[in-house]
Amino acid sequence: MNESPENVNQNEQTQPPEYQSLLYFRSMIRNRYTENESDRTPIYLVQDVCYQTINRMSKYQYDKHRIFTFDKIIPQMIEDQNSDQPDFAKGLKHQNEQKKPDVLSPVIIFYNDYKDKRIETARNILEDANIPVFLQDESKAISIIKETSVEAVKKEINRQYSETCSGKSKRKEFEQGFEALRKNRAISTGFPILDSYLDGGFYSGLYAIGGGTGTGKTTLLLNIADHIARSGHHVLMVALEMSQNELFAKMISSICYDQVSRSGIKALQYAQTTRDILKGGKEDESKEARYFRELSIDEYFDKVANNLDVHESIGNCTVKDIENLIKNHIYHTGERPVVIVDYLQILSHEDKYIRSNDKVKTDSNVLALKQLSRDYDIPILMISSLNRESYKDITQEVNLTSFKESGAIEYSCDVVLGLQLSAVTDISNAKRNKEKELINDLESSFD
Repeated sequence: MNESPENVNQNEQTQPPEYQSLLYFRSMIRNRYTENESDRTPIYLVQDVCYQTINRMSKYQYDKHRIFTFDKIIPQMIEDQNSDQPDFAKGLKHQNEQKKPDVLSPVIIFYNDYKDKRIETARNILEDANIPVFLQDESKAISIIKETSVEAVKKEINRQYSETCSGKSKRKEFEQGFEALRKNRAISTGFPILDSYLDGGFYSGLYAIGGGTGTGKTTLLLNIADHIARSGHHVLMVALEMSQNELFAKMISSICYDQVSRSGIKALQYAQTTRDILKGGKEDESKEARYFRELSIDEYFDKVANNLDVHESIGNCTVKDIENLIKNHIYHTGERPVVIVDYLQILSHEDKYIRSNDKVKTDSNVLALKQLSRDYDIPILMISSLNRESYKDITQEVNLTSFKESGAIEYSCDVVLGLQLSAVTDISNAKRNKEKELINDLESSFD
């Protein structure tokens, strides 16, 4: 429909400028640039709350007749598109008697809620009519509203991008991270040699610890958890294989062995195993053995357990469940814990289709754990089993290809640690040095 100037003038008289009809909106954005008028003011289409912001910019001169709000124009756009009449985009076409390409006034959509679906609706309709459209946060309205030409608007938006979105704009944030890193020092593992390889200990990120059966993966992490808890830092352990009491007993057994060793007496005679601890002591327990057992239990619950939160979850635990545990721990204690997951391959998945495919499930869980470590700025230590090939030849070194059913470990983990017997390392070194006799002697020790 082609509107006449009379219709437009009549519309102006009957409605406030900021709530002009679709008819008037069309007439405004159909303005053409002429040779003598190269700087046409853009049309402003704003969300309702944004209009008040723009109206306060009274010191900048702009034509109020060119400001339209969503509540009037968008519904009319959609209605016009769906009617039997020519749709809105076609209604914007302007016949040019000189047969030169039409240059239409651009439309700048100011918003404060980018999720508003009306933004995309308006943008699609206007772009269908080849009208230049710019989306702009209303907080940046002052700098844009002073501009008039399409080129000037583009230049200003590009300038804003450079200041707020580009890599260059992140320098201040990058430098502020220096101070944060100085405050968030590494969390020591309790093993000086391991700390030296980890640049001081654990930082925020995802750590994978893998090894064959019996190499001591859980025992190592329990000893690390003991040290971290004693140092005053919180530890959250998600136990997917062993019970809470088994883990307690393993840690107490380790303390007991250390107590006896420091006393300078025979460790094997008085130290107690995990099973001994669980059943309340050795059979025919001597007074000395009982003393060390009870002393170790007291030490564990007095110096370690206060900062160690163990959650036993066998069968259905997912990464989402782990996130809820982290949230609850932070909520109740105000402390961000080091998280230990024992172990990766048992971790379930919410999606039943993913859950049925071991490799896809493991990869998905690794990526999700990595995201958790970033979201909560914490170290997450996950134990991983190795693939079947690694068990066929126990003299082979652990490497990235040894980790079971996961390519994501190689690409997503910040650190990957492999545990192996010292003899395996000796065999690998002997093979590299081509020392055949030493290789034979070492390999015979596995028979």
